[in-house]
Amino acid sequence: MNKCAENCASCNIIFGIDDTVIQSQEENFELHKFSKTYRKMLIADAETSILPKIDNQMIEIKFYGHSFSEADYSYFQSIFDYYNLYENNKVSLICYYSKGFEQTDEVYRLINTYGKTLSNKDQGKNLTHKLLLENRLKIIEVP
Repeated sequence: MNKCAENCASCNIIFGIDDTVIQSQEENFELHKFSKTYRKMLIADAETSILPKIDNQMIEIKFYGHSFSEADYSYFQSIFDYYNLYENNKVSLICYYSKGFEQTDEVYRLINTYGKTLSNKDQGKNLTHKLLLENRLKIIEVP
């Protein structure tokens, strides 16, 4: 572990620490070297983009085998912001799960947490409801 702490560039471990947690705690700033964001920054190809361009087409964002944990929240926030989840009715979320691993509570928590970041707090409070009414949120068991 000390080797990784001294030279993160040569260590291929990506820890599950969300960068937003570290940023909010100045006394733990040095931990940023272990955040997912920092580690990905070290190994990322600058020309690689994983998000499809916004071109007025229907976009389904599909998730499977994801924990939806707090450690990954910044990724979801970035994706939801990029596609303007609240206003862009061409974007839908499909969350797949295996039998016995339903994640309705986790998805509900994720969307409500994201809703709190919207500038219009009333819109944030009804984001999950809006997505359901517009048929833009589905939680599906994989057979």
